[in-house]
Parts: sequence; C-alpha cells; structure tokens
Amino acid sequence: MTATEAGQAERMVKSVGLTAAGGWVAIVGGVIHLVLTSVARADVWRDVVSAGWWNTVTLRPDADELRVAEAFWLNLGSFAVPLLTLGILVVFATRRGHRVPGVLGWILAAWGVVCASLLPVSGAWLFIVVGVLFVAGDRVRALRPA
Repeated sequence: MTATEAGQAERMVKSVGLTAAGGWVAIVGGVIHLVLTSVARADVWRDVVSAGWWNTVTLRPDADELRVAEAFWLNLGSFAVPLLTLGILVVFATRRGHRVPGVLGWILAAWGVVCASLLPVSGAWLFIVVGVLFVAGDRVRALRPA
C-alpha cells in the first residue's frame, strides 16, 4: 500500500467514524428521550390506555385534555422517533460505505441552533451535535482525492 492509498484509507475510516458516531448519537438520544418521557408521563399513558387508545389526543385540548396532549407531543409526537430512525439509517449506510450528504448535517445543526435558542434547556443541542458530526464526516470524505 502506497502512502497515498494509506492516507485515503485513513480519511475514509475517519469519515465513516464521524458520520457513524453522529448516527449512534441520534439513536441513543432518541431512545433515551422516549424512555425518559414515557416514564415521566406513565400515569397519563395508563389513563390513555384505560380510556381507549383510539382518537384520545386532540389538537384543540380543553383543560381536562391538556395533560394527554402534552404527553403526546413530549413523547410519541416529538422528534425522538424520526431522530432514532435517521440514526439507524445513517449507521446502516456508513456500514455499507455509502456517503451521508453534509447538507443533511447542516440542516440538522441549523434547526438545532434555532430550537436551542428558543429553548436552551432542551434536547435541541443533540441535533447540533449530530449535524456537526455528519458535516465533519462528509468534509473528511471530501478531502479524499478521487
């Protein structure tokens, strides 16, 4: 293996490592969010199940329905499941050597900045971390000569 080939291989490993790390952060963050919010609102979810699952959440809750709507948007209606799904897709893609576009990272990071500026004590910072890892992984890959 020549020095050029070794450098290319090292950049490829670094690229895949950074991007896959972003995927794993997304997976872990999504799972932790779902578990913690499920536990925190377990009493509400028990009430939803005992009242009948179908059509329990409304977009215009009155005072009595507010706790169910809040539990929904905090848990199942949050971005935890899409984040978890994206993480799985990214890890799957990197294991097969596929490129994850840096623009995906820029979008996630920008969205995270907007959300974190509105609500600093939130999981929005996770989107920034995931986005930066996706961008960094794509940048390292772009440095590789064709």
